[in-house]
Amino acid sequence: MANQEHLDKLREGVEAWNQWRQEHPEIQPDLANANSNHANLVGANLSHTYLGGVDFSFANLQNANLSGSALRGVDFTVANLSGANLSSTNLWDTNFMRSGPGPAICDSANFSNSELGGVDLSHVSLSKAIFNGTELGGVNLTNANLDGTDFTNAFFAGTVFGDRDLRVVKGLETIQHRYPSPISINTIYLSQGNIPEVFLKGTGAPDTFIDYMHSLVGKAIEYSSCFISYSSDDYEIAKRLHADLQDQGVRCWFASHDLVPGDYFREKIDHAIHMQDKLLLILSTHSMNSTWVQHEVRKALNREANQNRTILFPISLDGSVFKSPSTWAQEVREERHIGDFTQWETYEVYKQKFQTLLKQLKATEVRQ
Repeated sequence: MANQEHLDKLREGVEAWNQWRQEHPEIQPDLANANSNHANLVGANLSHTYLGGVDFSFANLQNANLSGSALRGVDFTVANLSGANLSSTNLWDTNFMRSGPGPAICDSANFSNSELGGVDLSHVSLSKAIFNGTELGGVNLTNANLDGTDFTNAFFAGTVFGDRDLRVVKGLETIQHRYPSPISINTIYLSQGNIPEVFLKGTGAPDTFIDYMHSLVGKAIEYSSCFISYSSDDYEIAKRLHADLQDQGVRCWFASHDLVPGDYFREKIDHAIHMQDKLLLILSTHSMNSTWVQHEVRKALNREANQNRTILFPISLDGSVFKSPSTWAQEVREERHIGDFTQWETYEVYKQKFQTLLKQLKATEVRQ
């Protein structure tokens, strides 16, 4: 049950409550199972408060701060949570829509780093809501308003989007899938096929379906692919390029991502190089000393000679290729342009260099 002293203070109004919270920061309020339906709590500081089982149905919680609070079993039916801060909260068994008159309104609400496992958010208005780093396993988003909703770095597992146009949603390419969250064919049509491929792979969609997805919505298939050759010490940049290229329609083979237990490395890699349209070579001090990279470069150069077209696309992280005495490094630096990615950790520089690389990888070219 709620602490009666705390409950009485809340009933004095938001101004008195917030002042009391400011004067007594050491107190963690307990409002468990309180009846606060229809309450006017606009801008109330309810952070780090025990709110388990509270009835907030029809309450006005606009811009209220509920961050870090225990919200398990709370009833938010028809509550107005627009602009509210619900970050770092546990919302298991919380009700945003009972079988009553209507759902909650959560436009622009902040759910960052919260746990919403199994919560039913169907029909809830979540326009411009923020779910950065939020656990959304088993959450039902069917018919929810997701216009401008941000899911950057959110965690999905069996999460249900329902039939919708995903082009209005932000951060799809950064979502981390604990296990598949299948989407419907209607979603593909409604989105006109404009869904990040890295997201689709996480939902469980097979590569063959992704390859032909654009043709299903009346677009020509644009198929570009590349093998990423890199040293394991340069994993971070390789991983970033892999995700960004996939998102832009360039199908990539990335060893740590695509090798499965039991694969024979050399056999699998040789096959991958043969099957991909181009080879993106990440040059660094580390790759200069890698026998794997050297082998992959030789394979690509042999294919160039046999097929009379450009396959090898090198980029440099530190300029070491221009100093290396090895024969293959000399051949690379003397015969082709090497993209400068020495400042790849700077976002604006990376963005500019990536766009140039993307155009090169998508271009078709025959060597003379």
